[in-house]
Formats: sequence, C-alpha cells, structure tokens
Amino acid sequence: MNQTKSVQLLPTEDAAASTILDTVKSYSKKDYYVLYELLNVFTFAELIGFYSRKYPNHDLASVLKSLSDFHEVELEDNTILTPVSWDTIKDKFSKEIRNYILDLRLTKAGANKNIISKKKTIN
Repeated sequence: MNQTKSVQLLPTEDAAASTILDTVKSYSKKDYYVLYELLNVFTFAELIGFYSRKYPNHDLASVLKSLSDFHEVELEDNTILTPVSWDTIKDKFSKEIRNYILDLRLTKAGANKNIISKKKTIN
C-alpha cells in the first residue's frame, strides 16, 4: 500500500517578520504578494508585531513608510502569475497601513486621556 502524505507548511511569526524585512529592503513585488497572502493568516498589526519583536532596533515608522512607497516596486518589470492584481495589493497595503496608524493614534490618545484622568484623581 502506497500512501502519500502531504505536508502543509504554515507561516511562522519568524518567517513573517523576515518577509517584512525582505520587502522593505528589496522592493520586490514578490515579497508584497507573499505578505498579502500572510494577511489571510495574520492581521497587519500581528505582522508588524512579529517584525518589531524580531527587529526591536529597527525604526517602525520607516518600515511603514517603506511598505507604503510603491514607486521602486513599480519600476520592477516582472509579471507574477496570480489571480490578485498589483493594484489590489497596493490598495490593501495602503488601507492596512492607514488603519494601523489610526489605531496607534487612537490608542495613544486613549492612554493620554487615562493618564490625565489619573492625575486629576490624585490631585
């Protein structure tokens, strides 16, 4: 009896963080497509969290800026065979980055509000 077992590789946090680094350094469409697929498994905030834990000394603002700057990537002249268009990828990342930054601002504003409320209570 010949049984074939299939092995499905699941993305790891470490691989996701490395893919973000590769994307920021290489400006390759391929890396954006990989990250796009990772968004089917992880949220954008989780991906950024993985990256931040693996590379704590990297400037997160510059990473977000690099991920949203598609100019260099669009100069790349290669076609990737996938049912997802490059415009869809760009739109998805633009939206995810915008929402991530908005969430950071709201979280920071909420934290500042709590600190002010605590100071008023103490005084």
